[in-house]
Amino acid sequence: MPMGRPTANVVYSCIDTITSTMTQDNPMPVWIPDASRYRERLIAEQVNNFIQGEFYRLKAYDLGAEAFRDSGILGNALLRL
Repeated sequence: MPMGRPTANVVYSCIDTITSTMTQDNPMPVWIPDASRYRERLIAEQVNNFIQGEFYRLKAYDLGAEAFRDSGILGNALLRL
């Protein structure tokens, strides 16, 4: 390789940077009952626990980061769980 030629792919580096920035936080859908009875609050808490467990089981955050990176490189990405 000639001297002065960049050896790293700049686009790849930029996509990795934006991927790490965008996927630092793990957003989670949360059910919040407003001024409800005890039973409704209990059901909402159980639904929250279930959704959190499903995200963990499916490795949604890891796959989401990979899909985000692939969409930056290829233009689109599909995710099948």
